Amino acid sequence: LNKALEKVQHVGDAATSWTESLQSQYNERKGKVKAFVEIWMKMRFMQQAEILIEKIPEYIKKQLYDEYMPKCVEKGLHRGINTVWPDIKQEVVWEVAVMLDANQQQIDEKIDNEKGACCLRAFFRYHLYPYDKGTWQCLRDPIFILFNILCYVPYYGIWAWMFFVIFCIIDLRDEYQLVYFILSFKGCQFFSW
Repeated sequence: LNKALEKVQHVGDAATSWTESLQSQYNERKGKVKAFVEIWMKMRFMQQAEILIEKIPEYIKKQLYDEYMPKCVEKGLHRGINTVWPDIKQEVVWEVAVMLDANQQQIDEKIDNEKGACCLRAFFRYHLYPYDKGTWQCLRDPIFILFNILCYVPYYGIWAWMFFVIFCIIDLRDEYQLVYFILSFKGCQFFSW
């Protein structure tokens, strides 16, 4: 009876070690398949993203169309888009690749921790740097025109005070607004002195 119990225990130990080795092999293969599928999905997504990115220049040209825009400006705009598009495409493809490899939890936490601007600053930001208006529509906005005219007045340091107000209005974390502010400041400094 002891021999039978020993054999049964030996068989049980062998079965346990065999199932553990099978479990470890299964987990290893599962990890490899998961990594392969993830890489394959990223490659397919990048291929589809590149196809969509190729369509962006025509979409931009269609969106920038403004019935009030002079034809010579429209032609120059189209040439400019065609000229800079290869560099922009390379940058967009790079950003998509970085986004695919990013940790979504960190991105969500960063977005949740940001606080919004007050409504007065948001109002002036929209009128100074509108996201959905073209240049020709901005030139019909009285607040946009008033701020820009006051930026060119050289008397009593009005241009400096206007840029101080604009500096207080813009979001300093936004690279576009900051660069636009610096370029505007230097340009107005040239004209108002």
